[in-house]
Amino acid sequence: MKNFYLKFISGRLGLGVTFWIFGVLIALLLNFLNSRTSALWQIIVLTSVTFVHFVLIVIAVWNASKLYSGSQIWKWLARIIVILNVAKWLWYLPLLIATLMAGLGFPIHSSDFWELNWHKDICQPAEYLITPEKLVKRYQCSTSISKSGELVFVQCQDRGIARDYIFAKSEHDCEKNLTKLKDLRKGKK
Repeated sequence: MKNFYLKFISGRLGLGVTFWIFGVLIALLLNFLNSRTSALWQIIVLTSVTFVHFVLIVIAVWNASKLYSGSQIWKWLARIIVILNVAKWLWYLPLLIATLMAGLGFPIHSSDFWELNWHKDICQPAEYLITPEKLVKRYQCSTSISKSGELVFVQCQDRGIARDYIFAKSEHDCEKNLTKLKDLRKGKK
C-alpha cells in the first residue's frame, strides 16, 4: 500500500491513469455522493474526503505531468486543469470553512439576511448555510417575496418534510414584521 501511495503521489503511475482514473472518476463519484447527502455530518465527512482527494490529486497530476514524455499539449492541459481546480477550491474556501465551523458548533452568520423565527418569536441573524440562496441551491426550495419586498419566504421539501423559512434583509424589517405577526396572533385569540 505504501509503495502504491508513493508511486501515485510521485506521478509514476502515469499521467493518464493519475488524471482520468484517480482524478476525474473519483471526483465524479465524490460529487455524486455530495449531491445526495443532507445531514450535516455527512456533508462534513464527504467534504473533508473530497478536500484530501483534491490535495493529493493536485500533487499527483502535477508530478505526473512533469514525468510525462508524450505530447506536450497533454502535459500542459493537465497543468491548466490543476490550476483551474486550485482556483475553484480557493473560490469555495469560505463556504468550506463555514460548513466545517457550523458542523463543529460554531455557526457563521450571514450579513445579508435576518431569519424571522415565528415559532420562537425572535429575529436572529441567519446562519450562512441557511440563507435563501443556499437553501435554493442545496435543496431546490421555492422562494417568494412579500408585496412590500421586505420579506423572503422559502419553502423546502426534504425527504417528504416541508420546511418554511422567513427572511428579512435587515434587523429592522425583521422586528417590524415579527411585531405584526404577534399582533395578528393576539387578534385571533
